[in-house]
Amino acid sequence: MSLLLTILKQFWPYIAAFTIGLSVGGGGAWKIQGYRITEAKQELAAFEQQTEAAGLAAEKEAQRIETEHTANLAKVKEDHENLIPAIREGAVAQYLAHVAAAKPVVVRKPAGNPGSGAVPNAGSGIKVDAGAIQKCIPDTEFIANAAEDATKVATWIEWCSLNKCPVQ
Repeated sequence: MSLLLTILKQFWPYIAAFTIGLSVGGGGAWKIQGYRITEAKQELAAFEQQTEAAGLAAEKEAQRIETEHTANLAKVKEDHENLIPAIREGAVAQYLAHVAAAKPVVVRKPAGNPGSGAVPNAGSGIKVDAGAIQKCIPDTEFIANAAEDATKVATWIEWCSLNKCPVQ
């Protein structure tokens, strides 16, 4: 034990200086680390607030888009049910009136071969029967289907423009 006391007598100033230095340095480091942790907590809190605000804004925008989309779908459905049949009937009637008022399409067939079609740029060696004239008779079902298809395309383009889809 006397050896231990002898060593302590010689080294006690060093041990005291080490203890004081450890207390002062450790306390300062503890304080600085506390500042750093507080700053990090404040940054985290600010980030959480910004994220929450962005989430709420995104939810509001999604609700607005959903409401607008529902209104657009209702308008397209209403237009499809109410306007398209009238437009289709008007288009078919106008086309039939136009065809009736226009000159008939003349199809000349080569003599001796009544089953062949028109002869473009008939040469002098081919005789054309001037008496075989046919009128173009429009197929009303085909015209009605074409009018319906055109109306569907127009409605689709209008729907896309209302919903800001890139359609040309």
